[in-house]
Amino acid sequence: MISLDLPISHVAMTVNTSDDFTGRMLDALSMLMDMLAAVDRKDYDDRRRRQVERIDKAKAQGVYRGRPVDEELHRKIKELREMGFRIRKTAAMAGRGASAVLRALK
Repeated sequence: MISLDLPISHVAMTVNTSDDFTGRMLDALSMLMDMLAAVDRKDYDDRRRRQVERIDKAKAQGVYRGRPVDEELHRKIKELREMGFRIRKTAAMAGRGASAVLRALK
């Protein structure tokens, strides 16, 4: 993995690594970048896992309701569909995506 935004990794693409010191430094930096990526991924996974645990706990206690349904949007979508507009046209007129229109029609 080479990031063109980092001057050090850009050096790896342009400098002849026959210099022993430069080669070792680039190897160390590469290892550091791999380690930081692994730590970041673990942090991301841990946050997602804890979020799911909190949601499950709230559901068990009966306090989790999720996002409320936008009844006004659903009404507008159904009216547009009854007028004969296609899914994509309805989505554009409602200011939403096609998947939101399909969800509202369920």
